Amino acid sequence: MGKNISSLITNNRLVPLTIGVTILSLLVVFAISAWTGPPDVPPPAGICPSGSPGCDSPIHVGSDAQTKTGNLTVNNLTTAGGNLYLNDSGEGNIWRANWIVGDGDLFLKSNAAENATVYIAGSDISFWSGGSEKWNIDSSGSLVKGSVPWGRVVDFTEEDCPLDMAVVGRNLDGSFKCAALTSIGCDSLGCAIDDGLGGCIPKAAGEQSLPACQRCDGVSLTPVYYADNSADSDGINTCDAAADTCMKCNGLGSCVPQGAVQDLWSQCSSGSGSSDGCATGNCSGSGYSCGVISSGNGACSSCQTCNDGDVACDNLTGVWGAGLYGCSGGSTDDPNRCYQGDCINCGGWGNAGYCWYNAGVLNIDCDNVCSTHGGTYYGSCNWTNDPMDCSTCRHWYPGSGCGYLSEGPGWMPGGPSGNCKYHWQDFNRCWAEYSNLIRQCACNR
Repeated sequence: MGKNISSLITNNRLVPLTIGVTILSLLVVFAISAWTGPPDVPPPAGICPSGSPGCDSPIHVGSDAQTKTGNLTVNNLTTAGGNLYLNDSGEGNIWRANWIVGDGDLFLKSNAAENATVYIAGSDISFWSGGSEKWNIDSSGSLVKGSVPWGRVVDFTEEDCPLDMAVVGRNLDGSFKCAALTSIGCDSLGCAIDDGLGGCIPKAAGEQSLPACQRCDGVSLTPVYYADNSADSDGINTCDAAADTCMKCNGLGSCVPQGAVQDLWSQCSSGSGSSDGCATGNCSGSGYSCGVISSGNGACSSCQTCNDGDVACDNLTGVWGAGLYGCSGGSTDDPNRCYQGDCINCGGWGNAGYCWYNAGVLNIDCDNVCSTHGGTYYGSCNWTNDPMDCSTCRHWYPGSGCGYLSEGPGWMPGGPSGNCKYHWQDFNRCWAEYSNLIRQCACNR
């Protein structure tokens, strides 16, 4: 045995073995000292109390709801259901959030049942209530819809506008804006003047060069109107019952003749001519103060008539050759007629109460032929009075045969002298054009 120990020492094998045993002993001692055993008192009913080491469940991927009393720090948080609830009481706060970014448009509501919403879409932000947009602010910061009530405007002064603009308040909708000093246009309002700051203030009460039946009241920026059936006898521009006018205010800011039987203030002169106070050249009549002729043409010009119960003359349009209202009928083949208040002469050829024009070439319809003659006669091409002897067509193409055609009158080339057609039955085909027909058309003038 002494030999074996001596041999081990001699061969240096005992030293490594001794070191290894020592290190293993130290590791065992350290592991025992770091381990914490279960509580000295066993948990009641075998339940491990929350907060005790080893008793809390780890965060897992299961379907059971979990509650954590301490803080939770994560890199990014994504909710599979798309909703994030801070707590059940609705009193949570979001702290230190630099951005809230939506995937598209963004809606903000105080609660799910609320009918008011702040809506961010693109570069605009708007407020909706009751299903409609109440105000909108665009990307430039301008209020493009809605207004700011006067009582809610705070610290909006002239310094908030550029140097060449001023603060303008509108009493119509209670809003403020910046406007150029030269763009207000107060004069166009009638009763307003420029206040020198880009706004408008009312003119003093009075006529202020306004037309009759309008006045400034010293409060409004626009004129107020005299009531219907009232007189304006003050100032330069008047409207009253003077003998030579018999006028009144109509409630719309205009001075008009009194009605046919009015004479509101018993001041209109009786009669029908200028010598007794009634206007001439119109439909003023007699029988009461400045009466009205309801038929005929009174003192109107030729081709004018009285037929609607007021003193104004109405323009007349009649048939060819009628010879009414100062417009002679003319001859059969060269008739006259009243047309929109004028006495005109047929520039084509007259026949059977029409003024005819010849197309002269094939493939031309009557809308085209009459386009430079006031259009087709009364807008129709159903010329039932066109004579059956083809006299209309034969005026331009004498010696032609005679037949009928729904698009007549017209001339069809062919044969020794061609064939004329008169208008047949109740056809109204102004638009028709043919490669074998030259049409004749009745026009308005």
